Order: sequence, then C-alpha cells, then structure tokens
Amino acid sequence: MRFYKVIILSAIAFLITGCVGQSNNKSAVYVDLAAVANALGRNEVINKQMAAAEKSVNEQLNAIATGLNEQLEKKQKELASKSKKKDGDSIAQFEKNALQVMQNKKIEAQTKINQLKLNLLNQFRDEIKVVAIPMAKAVGADSIVIINVNMLWFDPTLDITADIIAKLSKKK
Repeated sequence: MRFYKVIILSAIAFLITGCVGQSNNKSAVYVDLAAVANALGRNEVINKQMAAAEKSVNEQLNAIATGLNEQLEKKQKELASKSKKKDGDSIAQFEKNALQVMQNKKIEAQTKINQLKLNLLNQFRDEIKVVAIPMAKAVGADSIVIINVNMLWFDPTLDITADIIAKLSKKK
C-alpha cells in the first residue's frame, strides 16, 4: 500500500512540476503613462483642452443662471402688485424649479467634462499602445501593465517607459 502512495504522490508531483515547466514563462512589461505624458508635453495639451472645455461649460451655466434669474425677476415684477399667498407659492415653486434646472444642467456639464477627459485619455492610451505592444512582444511579454499608486513593486528592468518616450519623441 505504501508503494502505491509513493507512486501516486510521485505522479502528482511530476504532473504539477511538468505543468509548471510547460508554462510559457511570459511576463508583463510596465509603462508609466504619467511619465510619458509629462515627457512628451501631452499633459499640458490635455490640461489646456480640459480648461477650455470647463470654461465653455461654465459660460453656458452662467448664461442659463442669468436667464433663470431674469425669468424670476420678471415673474416677481408681474406679481408685485398682487400680494396673494397663491402668488408667493407660485414664485417659490418657480424658484424651486429653477434651482432644479440649474442642478440638472450642472450635472450634465460635469458629465460632458468627464466624458471629454475620458476620451482624451483614451486617445493618449491608444497612441501609446501602438508603440508599446510591439515593444512588449519583442521582449516576450504577454501584457502591459500601467504603473500606478496601487502597485507595491515591479521589476524595474521590465519598465519600457523610457523606450516609449524615446520612440514617440523621434516621431515628433
């Protein structure tokens, strides 16, 4: 019985080590997108585009707020000669509706700004992918990991950030 246990355990050990030995030993390479953006000046371009979009949206919000304030003042003037409770309720309801409209417009504006930022970042990532994928394949990597604050450690010899910066700098 002991003989069979040894054979079974040996077979299991062989299968486990055999399977591990059969793996293709590929690894990941690492890219610091912030460093690439800084080195290429892309962060400035993205920040300028975001600032222009935010300015435009803020101007639109100010125009909406001005329009709503003008409507409120007009409504108050219309009802100034009347001093009925119903009219006061009407103004209060108008103010409440105006505040809700303004809040909805602010949410829409923030959503547009967030979508623009996401689109700009995705365009930048796509630009990086065109260069990074062939580099990763050339060193036998099967994935590219973006360096961020959540990483505890990685082998710095697998960092291709400088290579990407060099290649994209030549394209300018």
